[in-house]
Amino acid sequence: MSPFRSSTLLRAANLTVFLLWLAAMPGDRLVNLSPAFAALGAAVLANAALVLLFEEVPDSAAAALVAADIVVVAFAGLWAKNPDAEPHLALLIPLAVASRGLPWQWTAGLAAAALAAVLWLAREAGALPAALPYRLAALAWIPFVVGLIGASLSRKQSEKVRHRIALNRSVLFHEFLGHLLFQVREYLTSITSVSQHMPAMIQDAQAKTLAEKLARMVNELNSKVGRIFETVESHTTTRRPPRAPEFELKTLVDDAMDLALEAFPVTKLQNKVWIDPAIPPLQGDRDMYFAILSAVFENALEAMLESKHGSQLNVSARANPQQDLAEIEIIDDAGGIPPGDVARVLTPLFTTKSRLGGVGLGLSMSRRMLEHLGGTLRVRSDNGRTFVRVVLPYRPGLPLVRNEESTWAGRRAGA
Repeated sequence: MSPFRSSTLLRAANLTVFLLWLAAMPGDRLVNLSPAFAALGAAVLANAALVLLFEEVPDSAAAALVAADIVVVAFAGLWAKNPDAEPHLALLIPLAVASRGLPWQWTAGLAAAALAAVLWLAREAGALPAALPYRLAALAWIPFVVGLIGASLSRKQSEKVRHRIALNRSVLFHEFLGHLLFQVREYLTSITSVSQHMPAMIQDAQAKTLAEKLARMVNELNSKVGRIFETVESHTTTRRPPRAPEFELKTLVDDAMDLALEAFPVTKLQNKVWIDPAIPPLQGDRDMYFAILSAVFENALEAMLESKHGSQLNVSARANPQQDLAEIEIIDDAGGIPPGDVARVLTPLFTTKSRLGGVGLGLSMSRRMLEHLGGTLRVRSDNGRTFVRVVLPYRPGLPLVRNEESTWAGRRAGA
């Protein structure tokens, strides 16, 4: 749920509680309180409608809604004519909401309006309650304390998001590094074999000495690459704590989407997610699946922010029981991919976002990791929309190997 929707629901609940407080007043006053009931009821319904209609609104609109709540509470409190009326405290909720989500200038203005409303209510009631100074202090300070606490929690959340994004990128980077070292080691294995046979085939003493020296250098290089490869593999398998052997795809998609939205907040995003209930719990490395989906979602949201175009990100997943696969399709309307780049977006180190710090590993390494598990990833673009199809096995299976990913196939093609 978006911050606007959660804060609007909180304000609606506050107005409902205040309405119930009015209803609990003596029966002979209920007739006079009808306008207050009507105002509070209308405000509750209006907030409920806003929750259904809007995901987010501008700061000015959010401040206007908080101000409307203050006016409604003050109006209802005026009809109560009670010097100890709870509107003094009911105003804390909208102010706390404002201090959590609005700039301090808006919050200061709304706090001043709430203080004025309390003083006006006390004057109209004909008496100043003994607790009024304390309530004024609460109205003046509590929202700002809530704001400070909220800012601290936001910083902690930001640190958590940065840590999770760093872990995801570490997964992608280690996959690329492992792939690169694997390719180098495969070629070095062949070169080592050739260099070891060369001295026995050369008759010239000087050439034989050079061949033996070359064999020792290649052998030493092969050993160093092997040690680096083992270190990378060891770090890759031990850097993350073990997770549950099974997990739900719906929870995985929601968690990956939340992280992507924290990293790339697109205002007024229309996000739709549908997961086929027939998809069983998945098995395997949840962090790897998480990094793959996060990379795809982040790629779409980053494109929306960069192009300032598009507001729809739709995710649908259906079961393929014949092959024990989940087929996930992610569609965004961020403008699509230029025709000349569609075939290159899955190439390692290709990126159109180098000025933004992109390194071109997200989609390419996601495909490789999926292929290790028996799945795959495909990308196409049409009419300003990008379609990413992720094929995710229910459990790790036999890896898929493309010809261009095989070092031996590459050597045969060049032979």
